[in-house]
Amino acid sequence: MHLRILPLLIVIIAAIGLWAGNSSDTDKEKAEYLFLESVTPFEEGNFTDYYMLLRRAQQLAPDDEFINYYLSEYNLYLLKDDSLALENAYRAMMKRFDKAPDEIVAQRMDFIATSLGKIDDVVKVWETMDSLLPNRTDPAMNMVKALMTRYELKKDTADVDRAISILSRIEKGTGPTPAVALPKIQAFLIKKDTASCYNELTALEAAAPADANTMMLIARIHEFFRNNNEALKFYDRASQLEPESGIVYLGRANFFRTTGDSIAYDREVFQALESPDLDFSNKFELLQDYVLKLYSDSTQQTRIEELFGILQDQNPGEADLHDFYAHYLGAIGDIKGAAEQFGYSLDLDPEHDDRWQNLCSTLLETGDTTATFAATQKAAELFPQNAYYPLVSSSILSQRGEYNEALDILGKADKNIMANDKVRSAIKSTIADILYQLNETDSANVMYRQAIELNSENFMAMNNYAYFNAEKGTNLNDAEIYASIATASDSSNPTYLDTYAWVLFKKKEYKKAFEYINNAIKAYGTSVEDICNGDIPDDMGAEIPDHAGDIYFMNGEPETALKLWKTALKNVPEDKQDTKKAIEKKVKSKNLFFNDTEK
Repeated sequence: MHLRILPLLIVIIAAIGLWAGNSSDTDKEKAEYLFLESVTPFEEGNFTDYYMLLRRAQQLAPDDEFINYYLSEYNLYLLKDDSLALENAYRAMMKRFDKAPDEIVAQRMDFIATSLGKIDDVVKVWETMDSLLPNRTDPAMNMVKALMTRYELKKDTADVDRAISILSRIEKGTGPTPAVALPKIQAFLIKKDTASCYNELTALEAAAPADANTMMLIARIHEFFRNNNEALKFYDRASQLEPESGIVYLGRANFFRTTGDSIAYDREVFQALESPDLDFSNKFELLQDYVLKLYSDSTQQTRIEELFGILQDQNPGEADLHDFYAHYLGAIGDIKGAAEQFGYSLDLDPEHDDRWQNLCSTLLETGDTTATFAATQKAAELFPQNAYYPLVSSSILSQRGEYNEALDILGKADKNIMANDKVRSAIKSTIADILYQLNETDSANVMYRQAIELNSENFMAMNNYAYFNAEKGTNLNDAEIYASIATASDSSNPTYLDTYAWVLFKKKEYKKAFEYINNAIKAYGTSVEDICNGDIPDDMGAEIPDHAGDIYFMNGEPETALKLWKTALKNVPEDKQDTKKAIEKKVKSKNLFFNDTEK
């Protein structure tokens, strides 16, 4: 509700002297004074003092409808849970309207009665105002609106008939106009009277044959009736009347899109976007529609690029346009271009958390970790409660081997970010990953367990706990439990399957490990035979072939194991020299070496 009409009403009331009640003249004067005094705290936003002054004024003049009206309006804010008091407050306001109806109070009663679902009172308010202002069209149009709303609720076609009658009365005075014709046609549609709809269109055309907006309205209604030939005729007439109108181009573009005429649609879209009198919001909506429908067609990319160019030249400061362009470029695989456009968008309007995330993730795809790190630092300053940024930046630092710096960022995030349990779990499991890199095994295990307690579906934390402990040969029973849960959550995940196989191998359950390592290889869409022949998926790396070689060796297949080790050796990253030496030793000796703890 809005109380901003109070000062104006006080002036009106004071001017016409509409003070009522049975109190003494002195009390009435005091009440009037207090009522006028209430304006000051109201304007200052001090609604407590405003309310207290109104209450005191009511005590002095309890029968004054105007004081009761404003006090009751204020009470509507306070009485949401007291239906009886709410009804009494509402009735006091209606009493004020019944005694001295005016336009301002009518608008307020319309809003309040509608909010309370009292549609009959809305009709009554505008019936009253229509009777008082018979030469005005706005009360009558408001009554039509109220009648049609009541029809939607009660389905009484008498309300529709009455609305048509009122609209016909207005037309006698004004002649056919779009403002009257449209609701009248809508009413005829409810009555399923299509003949009257067409008659209305004919009258409208005759009344304004040179008005492009009227021709557009008629075209849209014919389009609604699926009279496409008639619709096109009136769209063409609108275009002839205003050949440079962006609104006309827009309407025609939408028509050609729905009728499937792609050539005409393209033509109208370009004309609409080049039109100087069509605002940016309409152009942007049209561009979005065009791009979303055609972005997957590579033959349209040149046209789409041209459209973006047109709109960016006309509106160089629109952050939304750069953001949408970035999404388009990402969708067609131009990741660097997408990152650039996200950057432009944020330069213009940096207060968009989702766009910062899009920028960071896109920069990551480009492989530019320096730019990604810089973006996460800026975003973290703007959105310090979003854990995404410290997680990404710490990952980049970890890749650089700057583990302590990564832990510092994550430690602050773990302490300061007020996040849900799943986010906190992600932070803790990432800390655990780094602690393992620093050989702080016990601390890492504590963090993994905390992460899993916070989120029982953090399967990657379970997987990593299981894998790192398998590598160390520690906590193997817990490792097996976590690995089995992770694998059960996604039985086609090769990482989970490999970890489970490795835990089982460390527990000397070689046959079971054999089963799971083969499943891991199948999950990559390949086979042991292919890997033995050196045909390995690009994203498999050396770890799974190396594990598979060890497991095959312990299952009595040393020849297959040797081939797997050789394939693994070819795929060891340059920064993993220790791993490379260990595999070289197995290949050279054609045997599997154990350390002392595993004998």
